[in-house]
Amino acid sequence: MKVRKAIIPAAGLGTRLLPATKAMAKEMLPIVDVPTIQFLVEEAKAAGIEDILIITGKGKRPIEDHFDSVPELEMVLKNRHKDKLLKLVESTTISGYGYSLFGNLILKVSAMQFVWLRTSLPTNHLWLCSAMTLHNPRSH
Repeated sequence: MKVRKAIIPAAGLGTRLLPATKAMAKEMLPIVDVPTIQFLVEEAKAAGIEDILIITGKGKRPIEDHFDSVPELEMVLKNRHKDKLLKLVESTTISGYGYSLFGNLILKVSAMQFVWLRTSLPTNHLWLCSAMTLHNPRSH
């Protein structure tokens, strides 16, 4: 049986990395010039994963924004003929936004979804939410 789905828990507070994580999600901390979360997603895709579910929480909106398109930036790069940078920005963008509600807020982006946990509950709650989301045909 081939593994096709991955769950990336990214809802923690990042207390092990304080004070760096007080104002920035630990998943967005860069390794050289690439956010850590991007490495996780690229590794999952390279392993043949088709559906990625990222569990986020309060203050984690930059993770979702990182994978969203930024038309203004893309237009500036295109107009200035910065093709290498434009390709780099486009490579991290997943198109096809759609919203649906299922317990928590779910943001579906092509083969990637974000579940936003409103409250900090034990890890088993996180796995239950992700299992319910992955098995819900309305969330795909």
